[in-house]
Amino acid sequence: MTDDSLRQKSVQALAQAITSNAPASAPGGGDDHLRIAQDVEEAIFQAHGRATGNDYREAVRSRILNLKDPKNPDLATRLTSTSITPQLFATMSIQEMASPALKHEIEEIRDENMRQAVEVEEKQPIGHELDDGDMLAGGEGGGDVGGGRSGQVGLEFDQPGSASA
Repeated sequence: MTDDSLRQKSVQALAQAITSNAPASAPGGGDDHLRIAQDVEEAIFQAHGRATGNDYREAVRSRILNLKDPKNPDLATRLTSTSITPQLFATMSIQEMASPALKHEIEEIRDENMRQAVEVEEKQPIGHELDDGDMLAGGEGGGDVGGGRSGQVGLEFDQPGSASA
């Protein structure tokens, strides 16, 4: 398939997706939908370096699926009412294209995950690192610096008059 034929197929599929979910009372109807689809495709083409590679194809496919989503009729309405320009729509992320209900659901999941992460952090024992540090300080290689069994500091000094070699 040539680049031109792929681009024409993309325009047709975008126009069909817009029509499938746009309100019936949208001004201009099919002609406007075709013009919008052409503008969206051109913006996607420009955004992907004037190439029709895998990134271009995935971007077109993503927009078609989002426009056809029966749970997101607002997206096609915003596009046909020009509250979203074709250029902006061509570069929107998946999250930006999501329906308000899905955005709300994602936010709730994110909040719940954050709450659970905080709970786990609060339940972990405090002082674990201190135990490791104590073991290292009292290990091989020298005297007891941190306090021996009697709670006294374990530093030794030579007594005056004692023979030390």
